[in-house]
Amino acid sequence: MRRAIPGADSGIGAAVAGRLERDGARAIRCGITETADVRADLTTPAGRASAVDQVRGLAPARIDGVALVAGSPNGRNAGRDDWAGAGILLNAVAPGIVETETARRTMLADGANLRVLQDALPQPLGMPGPVEPVAAAITWLLSPDAAFTTGQILFVDGGAETTLRGEAPFVSGVRYGPLRMARMIAWTVISRLRPRGGR
Repeated sequence: MRRAIPGADSGIGAAVAGRLERDGARAIRCGITETADVRADLTTPAGRASAVDQVRGLAPARIDGVALVAGSPNGRNAGRDDWAGAGILLNAVAPGIVETETARRTMLADGANLRVLQDALPQPLGMPGPVEPVAAAITWLLSPDAAFTTGQILFVDGGAETTLRGEAPFVSGVRYGPLRMARMIAWTVISRLRPRGGR
């Protein structure tokens, strides 16, 4: 089985590619570093076209799955004839804040930012969370075991979604209470006033 993994340079994408390879699949690693099988800048139309051409060259017969670790699928189209009708599954994994180099360098680098995140995206199972459970969920969605699953969002976020939603079904976004909103605003202001890297 051949699966293309855009974003496989590091973090979740690298973990997904590693799991697939350990399971005996051929992971076509797409990224911008020298370790990538397909090197292309996916932020540009030309880079995306180049990536498609390179993947086709490495797997001319077919690709059995793609994990868009560097992108965001539109699940509303999953049931259409050109997706589900053609046997193409479209699902998403919604990770929480996990322990990646990018998260450490950006969201987790500043104590005030971390406080905003803890209020905006509370993760009862811990923040940051581990990468491997997220990679395992993505790998499962690429497996034959998920052959009857499409149009789904699988939350692997340490409990953030259920904490924010509560018992009610998810309707349209998150509604924060006044105290939580005040804390988030205060910590956002503090993070902008502090020099970078301050705790």
